[in-house]
Order: sequence, then structure tokens, then C-alpha cells
Amino acid sequence: MIEILDSEVRDLSVTLRLGENMVTVTRMPDDELGHYLRDHDSWEGKDRIEFVGGPPEPKTDEKEITNRKSLFKKVGIAYYILTWFFGLPQERGDYYKFTGKFYLKYKGHVFALDDWHADSIGISTPDDDVPAKEDLDEFKRILEYLINESLDYLCTEILNAM
Repeated sequence: MIEILDSEVRDLSVTLRLGENMVTVTRMPDDELGHYLRDHDSWEGKDRIEFVGGPPEPKTDEKEITNRKSLFKKVGIAYYILTWFFGLPQERGDYYKFTGKFYLKYKGHVFALDDWHADSIGISTPDDDVPAKEDLDEFKRILEYLINESLDYLCTEILNAM
């Protein structure tokens, strides 16, 4: 079970209950990010949050356009939700590949998120700081929870702030 316990807008972090444990995901502070990226220049994709099971069959231009529109909406909403919790993406992307990257910290590791070709959200880590599979799986579950299940929480927070 995952449950949001607190979200700190000023700290750009979210604290959750993950089973019996409390865990926190934070945005990598911008003043630390430049140094971190210089020290860790080789990154490798570890996993993805998929928004589609595959292209529709038979593949026609019309069906592909319909499928692509659906993907843009899903990934756009996911990025909007991540922006509420962690601020704007920290790196501007190559628009033919991705629009921007978030750098998030979890259990002492830094994870980069990007919206690769607007059909999934890629999760990467530096080659020299590979998290345990359990930590990667937990991080992915947290992101999936935030993307798919946090709208009630966000709407309540917005209403309370008014």
C-alpha cells in the first residue's frame, strides 16, 4: 500500500507511506545538480513507465495519429502531476526525443526522468551509482502511484490553499 503523508511545495518533496515504512522523494536541489552531473556523466536507462501496450493493429496513419494523441495526453498529465510535486523539469530536452528531465532523489540515489518520445517516462541512473533492484522497483511504484492515484490529494491541497 502507498499513501501520501505530506507534500512540501517549498522543499519540492513528497513523503509517503510505503507498506510499513515512511519514505521521501525529493527534487535534486538545483544548486547541487550541476556539480552532480559533472561528476556523473554517463547515465543508463533502467526502466520505464509505459502508457501503451503497443501500436494498434492494423497500423494505419489514422490509427497511429489517434494513438499518438492519446499518448500525448497521458504523458502530459503525468508530467503536469510531477510538476505539482517537484517543480518544473530541470533540464530542457531535445523536442524530438524528450521535453525535459526531472532529477529526483530517493534512498540516496539520483534518478533522471524523461518523457521519451512522449510514449513513456524513462527512468535513468548514473552508471557509477546503480541502485538495488528493490530500490528501483519501489521508486517506480511510487511514481506510478503519484501519476495514477494522486489527483484526489492534489485537488484537496489546491482547494485548501484557496
